[in-house]
Amino acid sequence: MQIEEIFSEVFNVDKSNINESLNIRGIKTWDSMNHMTLIEALESNYNVMLTGDQIAEIITVKDVIDALRKQGADL
Repeated sequence: MQIEEIFSEVFNVDKSNINESLNIRGIKTWDSMNHMTLIEALESNYNVMLTGDQIAEIITVKDVIDALRKQGADL
């Protein structure tokens, strides 16, 4: 599953609206509960374990990409 698909499913937004600059303020449903749902989906899909600092610092799609790359995920 692609990052766009994960965001689309977790936050119930159209995949065409998802780009690297999209941030937490741009998605109404991006609250603390869905943030953790996002993290769980990313970790499961990419078989990685994000650190607490990485999880706290994720506020954009680009932050997700950077965190996954740091963990060695194959994007």
